[in-house]
Amino acid sequence: SLSKESEGESKKSTMRRFPIYGLLSSSSLASAAMSAGRMPAFAVRCHHHIGAFTTLHKSSQSLKWKKSSSVTLATIPHRPFRSSSLAERFFWKLSPLHSSVNSSDEISEGSGVSISDAYDGGNGEFVSSEIAPLGADYDEIVRVNIRPDPFTDLEQKQHFQSFSFRATSKSCNRRVKYIVSNAGRASYAPAWNGSSIFVTGKPTPFDPDSWTRTEDTTYDEEKGELSWTHLHESHGDDNGASSAYFSYFPPYSYERHLRLVAKCAETKGCKVTTLGQTIGDDNGASSAYFSYFPPYSYERHLRLVAKCAGKMHFFEISEFIVEYFLTSMYHIVSISIFFSPNFVTNHNSLSRHKKTQNFVETKGCKVTTLGQTISGREIDCVSIGNGTQTCWIIHRQHPGESMAEFYAEGLLHRLLGLDTKGELDEVAKHARAEFTFHIVPNMNPDGSANGYLRTNAAGSNLNREWAPSPAPTTTLYQSEDANEKVTMYEAPTVERSPEVYHVLRKMDETGCDAFLDVHGDEALPFNFLAGSQGMPNWGRRLESLHGAFLAAYERANPDMQKEVSYDPDEPNEGMKNICSNQIALRFDCLSATLEMPFKEVSGRERGWGPNRARKLGASVLDALCYVSPYLRKEGNFWERLPEEDAYSHPSSKY
Repeated sequence: SLSKESEGESKKSTMRRFPIYGLLSSSSLASAAMSAGRMPAFAVRCHHHIGAFTTLHKSSQSLKWKKSSSVTLATIPHRPFRSSSLAERFFWKLSPLHSSVNSSDEISEGSGVSISDAYDGGNGEFVSSEIAPLGADYDEIVRVNIRPDPFTDLEQKQHFQSFSFRATSKSCNRRVKYIVSNAGRASYAPAWNGSSIFVTGKPTPFDPDSWTRTEDTTYDEEKGELSWTHLHESHGDDNGASSAYFSYFPPYSYERHLRLVAKCAETKGCKVTTLGQTIGDDNGASSAYFSYFPPYSYERHLRLVAKCAGKMHFFEISEFIVEYFLTSMYHIVSISIFFSPNFVTNHNSLSRHKKTQNFVETKGCKVTTLGQTISGREIDCVSIGNGTQTCWIIHRQHPGESMAEFYAEGLLHRLLGLDTKGELDEVAKHARAEFTFHIVPNMNPDGSANGYLRTNAAGSNLNREWAPSPAPTTTLYQSEDANEKVTMYEAPTVERSPEVYHVLRKMDETGCDAFLDVHGDEALPFNFLAGSQGMPNWGRRLESLHGAFLAAYERANPDMQKEVSYDPDEPNEGMKNICSNQIALRFDCLSATLEMPFKEVSGRERGWGPNRARKLGASVLDALCYVSPYLRKEGNFWERLPEEDAYSHPSSKY
């Protein structure tokens, strides 16, 4: 927050975006960085045990320190530590290295690299970044530390050696030198000699055979640094950011472990037990999973994003289908075989079968990361289509509502033809021609991974973070003036709700003509829409759009209905910090919350679950195509709509 003061004008704060290149722990470092011209006249000092920020402001008159307990820094989301043995840590998302200050003190925003280790086996923390020296064969340097294990009482030390992290470059065709700065202090530092670390350019780290070894891994014993370089290549103009995973050895996910145990348990003559608890006869222990609704794992999320990015393809090979990843046009690096009944083969037998290539084309699809969560996971966004109207669909703000991501899977598979070898049906073609879609499959990956119901890693209910709201009466908020009590809860913020902050910022950039926020509901046994009836701009236009969209959706899928929903808010009494309300007000567009039940769907065939949630997601395209001519149409278009499209006032009573 950059404060400016001028004569005859009261103090005013305005937000600025700027690059920060490291953690400055002293004023001398700040001065050195400023004099070197590598950062604007702004420094940050992090008090690890207090969690407050001390900010340095430079005005035309003087240089002064200003202390605040709630400074919002868009580039530095707070990241809670994972172990009580570690000091409080901050996760830094790198900003552009080549930004410069213009005449109005604005910092131009360009490419950058973000580091994330928020996945099974992930370990790697950003330390600093710098421009490559003149004459180097790489563009920039990124330094990373390995996070140590918890302290061992017996050995009186913290072990560390293994690492695995994701690096995402917003700028493609850029070579980066990665340095593990604390390699010399690792448990077995001499073992770095002769090592070559692994790398994969796939959007998921859990395909072990997609990993290859780097050819230029070097260990500098004198400096205690392990380093290598990587070219973040472009995968076509539409493929967005370039990501790569680096690992001491490829990780093995817990989900893969469970699949392995499940396969063993299904094999005759094999006994699988849970140690300490043996149940049954020679067939071993009997296990079962119970769930409010079937879970949607983070690994499955990464695989979905990989398919959308066009980095997962398919071979059809006589009796079975092989799913594989490509590192080049001629090299298959990973194979998972789904066998037909009673069919036995091995990888070598592939050469003896006739192969028919079936590439799943994802042209016109752009996968980007909008930012990072508090725990460092990427906020993935899939953009599809080239229409003049913009449609945003977000899913799983409440992480326990896993049906929302099954819905996203069905929607994305239809839009990209992922179930039909790239072939699009006429509705999908029309939708991609009418709309530019921005789809966020999982708004809350931190909460999803942790098994939370409604909050992110900071304890924020994201569906209440879309606008400022009255502060809770049980919490004391104070301004810089200790005598002034703050009555508003500021939202969204990078500290509490970076997921909403980054998505909303992107929405402001693209605009929005149609919007859906996809959820699950515990009480009502129906699929339904909740509209923005309580917003000041709700009128005949939005009412008619809501009615026509819902009627078309009901015709497209028998699991949707329009009679039952939450009781609508009274006019002007809706909560503006709720997502769909805020979007309706902000963009004056069709905006709704779509709810799916945890229960069986009342009045419909039994068997509501993930498969039907996917079908419901796929069929939303029919409804969107139906209302697309009216979304921004002027005049009384509703007068020409058929009676069956009329808005029906819903009720929660059934």
